[in-house]
Amino acid sequence: MNNKKYRNTFFIIVSIIGGVFIISPIILRVPIIRDFFSWFLKSLGNSDYKSSYIETFGAILGTFLAVAGTLWTQRKLDEITLKKELKESALIVYYDFYFALKDITTFVHSYILTKQPITNTIDDIEIYQKYRKKYRIYIDDNWMHNVAKLSSVLLTDEIKLIYKLYGDLCTIRNVFNSPTSDVSIEEEKLAYSIMLYEICNLEFALKYPIVPKISLKTEIENLMTKLKEISENSNIKQ
Repeated sequence: MNNKKYRNTFFIIVSIIGGVFIISPIILRVPIIRDFFSWFLKSLGNSDYKSSYIETFGAILGTFLAVAGTLWTQRKLDEITLKKELKESALIVYYDFYFALKDITTFVHSYILTKQPITNTIDDIEIYQKYRKKYRIYIDDNWMHNVAKLSSVLLTDEIKLIYKLYGDLCTIRNVFNSPTSDVSIEEEKLAYSIMLYEICNLEFALKYPIVPKISLKTEIENLMTKLKEISENSNIKQ
């Protein structure tokens, strides 16, 4: 951030000096300014020295302007590259969550409907395993790298939530993507508890038959909206 600030300041200063130099014939029409420069150049002696001084100054100024232009161009290219990387990272994280959370809410809804009366526990592990075998959880193994890039545009609480979600999804993935014989009942219950209490929001209408409405937690919905906005927005503020 400091390097960016210094480059901007340097470019502005050199641009101002260059602009003044370009319009100097107009500025020198002002009597007081013309008199000042005449006094300043008088110490250089004859006109050859004066011409040499002005040419040297112009060459040095041109070099500074070229350097400033290069820095400005590089800064713009860096900004474009960074925005592209941010959008790509946000898109990867968004779809990691979108597909995984969609499968989780669908699974929870399907499994809960098999239980009469409806409860929030694993009453029949065989039925539970039968339903969860239909699903697989896939997430990008390089997710930490993508989240690190997004730390410049997301709030601290949002970053913490992303890390927590990925941790929860890894726990659920280890259960869903493994044969039932390789997963203990405690691991099954932990995964189900995470889905039910940490990810999903359940609403029950007071009518019969009872059909639960399964949705994501509000903070997760808000995070998904933010990630989608970043992935689609061409004017990302950092």
